[in-house]
Amino acid sequence: MADESHDSPASAWQTNFERHPAIGEKYISFYKPILTKRAGTTIAEQLVASAFMTSPSQEMLDNIVRFIDATGNQGLKTVACGSCAREMNMKDCDEMLLEDIPNKHHLIPNTPHPAHKLIQDLLIYTPAVGTLGQTVNLRHEC
Repeated sequence: MADESHDSPASAWQTNFERHPAIGEKYISFYKPILTKRAGTTIAEQLVASAFMTSPSQEMLDNIVRFIDATGNQGLKTVACGSCAREMNMKDCDEMLLEDIPNKHHLIPNTPHPAHKLIQDLLIYTPAVGTLGQTVNLRHEC
């Protein structure tokens, strides 16, 4: 014989919540209106009619877009600086032509070392140079 207290989903949920007092009364009060069957409607119809199925606000959508942009591949991409060899976020660097580097006389070594790999007579961190050898990533502060 079936237990008559479990004839609806709401009573099953409420019974489970009552068995676990650590969950607390606030969860019962949250779920009970959703799961209580109203006359002539199914639980699915109640969910569709509730705030559950409403579209998010424009502010929420904007926040989601900003989050995805900040945590996506482009937002987290890192590059090395050609001057200080520091690896940092791509948004903190500028890619510029080697000819357009400001104050590039500071990158010319006074006494070159045989281990230095000079690019157009400039001591630049090699991984920061672009694929064609014409551009370099430089940190805004450098």
